[in-house]
Amino acid sequence: MSGRQNGLGAWADRLVPASFGGMPFHVRESQVREGRRTAKHAYPFREDNVVWVEDLGLGETLYSFSAFLIGFYVYDQRDAWRAVARTAGAQLLVHPSLGPITASLVNFAWSESAEEGRVVRLELGFCEQGTQLYPVGQSDTQDQSGQDAGLLDAASGDDFENDIGGPTGDPAAGTAAPPQGPVPGAAAAVQATSGQFATQVNPMVSDPSMIAGSANGLQGGYYGRYSDGSMNVSLAPDATAASALGAQVTGATAVRNSAANVTTLGQAL
Repeated sequence: MSGRQNGLGAWADRLVPASFGGMPFHVRESQVREGRRTAKHAYPFREDNVVWVEDLGLGETLYSFSAFLIGFYVYDQRDAWRAVARTAGAQLLVHPSLGPITASLVNFAWSESAEEGRVVRLELGFCEQGTQLYPVGQSDTQDQSGQDAGLLDAASGDDFENDIGGPTGDPAAGTAAPPQGPVPGAAAAVQATSGQFATQVNPMVSDPSMIAGSANGLQGGYYGRYSDGSMNVSLAPDATAASALGAQVTGATAVRNSAANVTTLGQAL
């Protein structure tokens, strides 16, 4: 019989018997909590109630019921429900107005009283469950870039040493050039220049303010209220604080390594 025919109205046409894991229950009252996950950030040292609410994605959906079991065999129904409550994993929840939902039972309590014979009251709490996701392996491009940078640094050092050392030939073909080293005056100049280069470069790339300031140019306003002013940067739109700081530290380390290689090569002349 439809809701219109029994006098309850059209809304009753959507109602279905409630159950969980195949076990029916009668609903006195139900409640649903849903929405989005957020984190509230308060601005320090401000005399107002303005906050920034950060959106963290879709939140969990919770269902709660004040329900009851009734009948001459109500204790058999209760014991069956206790067994369902001890069963691991998600099961099918049929909400009386929303229909079937895959959910896990996260709260179960029951009670009985002498004034309500043949009745067992239930307090039920469910959490809707989605698909379990597992991490997917990807190429470590940052590590690969570091390896490529190391190979490039080594190759650059070899080329520098070969250029300073003079021409070479193929002894097997009889075209070997006579051994010759750099001109003594040139060697002294290279040593002095390499030492000055390392002395000037290392303090520049070791400045903590340069590393800490690399995040000021992030887009999206993450550090806007703490930044000294506007700046034009070449950071990508999807850059994060971690990637900006990591790139700055990696670059500074590469420069220091290059300075050390130049100094070592200069001293070897």
